[in-house]
Amino acid sequence: CRVLAPPLALPALEDFSSHVAQALEEPAAGEPLARLLHKGSRVAVVVDDPSFPVPACSHDCRKEMLEEVLKLLAAHGAGHGRVNVVMANGLGRKWRQTELTDLLGLKSTASFPIACHDAEAQQGLLRIGEEPEGPVELNRQVAEADLVVYLNVASMPLLAGLHGLVSGTAGYRTARFLGAPQLFDKEEAPLLPGSAYELVHE
Repeated sequence: CRVLAPPLALPALEDFSSHVAQALEEPAAGEPLARLLHKGSRVAVVVDDPSFPVPACSHDCRKEMLEEVLKLLAAHGAGHGRVNVVMANGLGRKWRQTELTDLLGLKSTASFPIACHDAEAQQGLLRIGEEPEGPVELNRQVAEADLVVYLNVASMPLLAGLHGLVSGTAGYRTARFLGAPQLFDKEEAPLLPGSAYELVHE
């Protein structure tokens, strides 16, 4: 019998908010967030489903992440009416406002109401394409935005890519083929990058 244990956790970052602000100014790749903003830009800030990771974090860092992103957007003129915050809960249940406040803090939830994605609300979806398997429909606020900022916690390799963003904001007809059984038929590791499951989301 062999027991596989996870690696020891890295030490916690002190003043996590300042590290988030630095990451927005000095990203590992691409332009800083401020340079991606243009006059009149419509911005969708998408927060991934807090159902993951399991078990839950003792402190969810998405709170500070959202606060710093909203602070930066407001500082560059992207305020109310041009910024939508969407919870990417996919086919999962909508989170109650009290739960969102507990998770993300009163500061963010009071300033920018957070809309939970509804995969069945046709008026809230936008069809952006057709595939042989079915229509490609995404959350309208996300699909119509000039800029999408995605805040996620990568608790497994697949969640470091587009999976959480797409599955979290897809309509139910799109979700049907994103999770089709045939994507798992011959895959030894369907939840790893490069799998058929990841490619259909891309």
